[in-house]
Amino acid sequence: MWLRLLGRLEKEDEIILIGDNLETDIKLGYEQNIETVLVQTGVHNKEDIERLKIYPTHVVNTLMDLVDYNFD
Repeated sequence: MWLRLLGRLEKEDEIILIGDNLETDIKLGYEQNIETVLVQTGVHNKEDIERLKIYPTHVVNTLMDLVDYNFD
């Protein structure tokens, strides 16, 4: 489903995938070359990144951190 949706978007650089699971949410973005945000309030945290070798573009503690987050 995600790949079908991605095919319909005109600009992939306008997508940010936000998730708490490195093995599903972030892995999808990583493999599709989409900007990702790992939110550490769920399944994984930043300590899991090196162990799983799945690298988010950004890491935040909570969703509220995204309100004032600078994505540049």
